Amino acid sequence: MDPVYNTLMAVPAGLALVMLAVMVRRLARGETIHRYAWAVAYGALGFILTLLGAVMTLTWPLSGPVAFDNIAFGEPSLAFGVILIAGSVLISSFVETALIEFAAASPALPRAYLMGTETFNPYCCFCARS
Repeated sequence: MDPVYNTLMAVPAGLALVMLAVMVRRLARGETIHRYAWAVAYGALGFILTLLGAVMTLTWPLSGPVAFDNIAFGEPSLAFGVILIAGSVLISSFVETALIEFAAASPALPRAYLMGTETFNPYCCFCARS
């Protein structure tokens, strides 16, 4: 059962990092993204990493010569999971009012995003609706 913990945490973490690279590439090219789909994917991966990271951090299931993996994999997985969940909430529309307040101080955010469009493109003020 020892290698299962590392594999179950490494796969969602690697997938989340690849998804982040793909999302940043799409935004850098000026393409639109469907923020609700990305938010659900990040939220699901964040939930898995938070759950497994918390179990590994609190129970220390690995023993013997690999006991240090409890800290080396458990705590970063817990932190990355929490960051992914927070990012999924920020991408979705749950904090749209906070973004509107932030936009008053930052002209860099496109106004179309703050008006409730379904897609997000930071380089375009005329984001397409889904």
